[in-house]
Order: sequence, then C-alpha cells, then structure tokens
Amino acid sequence: MYLRLLFLLLILNAFTVLAQSTPDGTWDTSFDIGLGADETVKVIKELPDGKLIIAGLFTQYDGQNVNQIARLNHDGSLDTTFSAPFISDQLTDVLIDGDKILVTGYQVGPARLNADGSLDTSFSTDLEYSKKIAKQGDKYIITGASAVAGTGVYYGGLLRLNNDGSLDETFSGTGIGTGTGNNGGGSAINKTIVLSDNKLLVLGWFGFYNGAPANSVVRLNQDGTIDSTFIVPTGKIWGSVNNAVELPGGGYIITGSFVYVVGTEQRVFTAKIDNSGNFVAGFQVPWLYSILGTSIALQNNGNVIIGGWANGNNNYYRMVRLLPDGSTDTDFNLSGEFSPNGIECISLQDDYKILVAGRFTMFDNINRNRVARLNNDDKLSNDSFLNAGISVYPNPTNGEVFMRGGHQLPENSSVRVFNVEGRLLYEGSASANNALTNLSGFDSGVYIIEISGGNKTSIHKIIKS
Repeated sequence: MYLRLLFLLLILNAFTVLAQSTPDGTWDTSFDIGLGADETVKVIKELPDGKLIIAGLFTQYDGQNVNQIARLNHDGSLDTTFSAPFISDQLTDVLIDGDKILVTGYQVGPARLNADGSLDTSFSTDLEYSKKIAKQGDKYIITGASAVAGTGVYYGGLLRLNNDGSLDETFSGTGIGTGTGNNGGGSAINKTIVLSDNKLLVLGWFGFYNGAPANSVVRLNQDGTIDSTFIVPTGKIWGSVNNAVELPGGGYIITGSFVYVVGTEQRVFTAKIDNSGNFVAGFQVPWLYSILGTSIALQNNGNVIIGGWANGNNNYYRMVRLLPDGSTDTDFNLSGEFSPNGIECISLQDDYKILVAGRFTMFDNINRNRVARLNNDDKLSNDSFLNAGISVYPNPTNGEVFMRGGHQLPENSSVRVFNVEGRLLYEGSASANNALTNLSGFDSGVYIIEISGGNKTSIHKIIKS
C-alpha cells in the first residue's frame, strides 16, 4: 500500500511540474474562437459537460448568426446543435441549473431554456427587466429593477421567484436601494451573492436598503430580512461595489469602482471585509494593479483573479491575480493585455483555466474578439491533481470535502483517504453532488485523497485544519 501511494505521489508531483511549464495568464492555444463575437459578451460559464455558454449583445459568433446566446464546444467552436429563440437584444447574466439554462436581460424577465436552447414553457414570469440571477435552494434570486408587466408595480432591486417563475411573496421587502446615504449618491443594486449558508450578500451603490441605512454592501437572512450581525460602517465605501467572493475562512473580497476609507487608510476598487462587515487592514492591492473590477474568481489556493477595466493611472491592466494578502502575483502573465476595452466576466473551468468575456477585441496584440480562455494552474502544493479537470475543495478544510469536475467519472466511482504514511483511513463512493468525505473527526494535518472511476484516478493532497 505504501509503495502504491508513493508511486502515485511521484506521478502527481511530475504532473504538477509539467503543468507549471505553461505560464499562467497566457492564451490557451487549444481554444480557437475563429472570428469570435461581433459585439459585447457579458457572461461566459462552463456547463457540466465541459461545453461553454456565452451571452450578451452579439448577433454573430465566428460569422454565424445567433440570438445573443450561444453554446461553444470545448475547443471554442460554435455548437450548432444549440439554438435559442430571441429573448432580448441585451442579455446580462446566465445561471446553469442542472440541465436548464436561465438568462436575464434588458426589457425582459428571466427566461429558462432547455439543454438544446428551446424555451422551457413550464417557467414563466411577468417581470419586464432583470439584471442578474442566482440560485437559493430551489428558488431564484433576481437582482435588478423589475416591474410587473402592465401593472406599473415597481419591485426595486431584489426579489425572489419560485421554481416556476411566480413571485415568492414570503421573501421580505423589495430591496430598493436609495442614494441618500454617505456613499456618493448612487441608487443601484448590482449583484446578489448566495452564500454558503444560503444568506445573501447584496452589492451595489446605495445608502439605504429597505429603508434601513446601508453602505453599498448588505447581508440578508435567508428570508430577505436584514442580517443585523453584518454592518459596513456608514461612509466607509464611496462608490459602486460590483462583485464579491466569499472566503472559506469567513469574510469577503469585494471589487468595483469604489474607495474604501478607514481613518487615514484607503483601499481603491478592491477590499477585504470580515464576517461582521469591518475593513481588514492587512489586505492591500498596489495602486498600479488596482482594477475597476467587474468580475472576480477565487482559486483553491486563496489567490484571487480580478477582471474589469483599467484605472486611469495605468490604462493597461484589465486582469490581475492577487495573493491572499492582496499583493500582486508576479507568476501571472501581467503582460497579457486585453484591449482596447475591458472585461465583463471571468470564470474558472473545472481544470482551473480562466474563461474571459467582455468588450475587448485584442489580447497580446492579436485579434481575439470578446471571448478568451487563458492557461491557469491552481499551484496549490496541497491540492495538485493527476488528471486535469478534477479537484477537491475547500482546501484547507474543517470537515466536508467536495469534488469539482465529477462529470468526468462514472457513477460507481470510489474515494479513499490515506494518511501520509500510506495507511488507508476511509473508503466510500464518490459523487460530484455530495460530499466526498468528512474529515471533521480526523486530526489536523495532511491527508491524501484518491478518487477512482473507470480508467481515471485522481490524487489530491488536502489539509485538515
């Protein structure tokens, strides 16, 4: 058993070295978009089968007509088996919900599509506008000023829909934000993040939320009432918060076009706040690499990738990778310039490669119209993988361990946990939809997780904290 484990670890380390030979942030040469999109792409996401969905304002992809949404094959080519009806001339967000695809847009409420792109007629709503969408349990959180068609009833910035598209009247308040607070006078809710405990983190540019003082970030309980244990001090954020990620150890990294002021300290466009809403002083992004963030992604190793628009000082960087303390990761290809316009969305594939969508038409002075995929390695010494596309998270963990990329494994896959001496501690079944294992009863330290199914084996080092 020990020799088997040692052999697997040696192979794992060899693959890790090979993976690092391709610089992070460089163009993935296996991704060929041809002519790309003819107009702005607002969102790009990976589907469970490894294909990609893009949506936005475009009407052509690689010279072929599409209705503001398209499905791409893994290599970047257009998947012509996907055909969606016209929904809106400006689609703004996509939610992957099992084999369904939900889209939002201007002058339209959310629509739900079947896997082939056809309209799911079991879902209907009378909303006239929707900006962003997220899943909370079996219901949908809609961010954006929405009105009931033909009634003139204005719901404000946030509401919740049942699974069939009807309004969930158990959700508290309308979420309308107003700009009468001390944050510069905005009145918009930009995005809502569904947190790991199903609470909601609401982001935007507002001074009040549901009549209560707020400061561009507010946390809600599951029913939509304000969580009074989270308060961003009034006047600390000036400007708009566009996006955020929840950190495994608690707290959040927020990004946007704001200045966060605490005493004599300032954080421009990106800041870290703790689980109570207080500013974290030790996290600081150098001004040169401060981006007007539109999108943010968290890697397993704690590094954060931010995409957006260049600030007026550098007029260059539109994507950076930050270390956990906010400093710039110089191992990332900072010379890779998206131009002449910015990034609307970034997301990570199961193999950690970076998907990019936006208004740019060039990358590294080569025509790349509005869609990109960049090389990226998690570079996590305690979470390397033998075969690309399968990973475990969170890492470190206090207990439960989950799997990304499980669609690559058959249903009868197995998981085994070893200590570093090669002793088998646990054996069970592996599922992408459930926890692989629970290490809460294990001592703190390093463990080895082996996931096997068919002819695939994936080995991971994980830390139990």
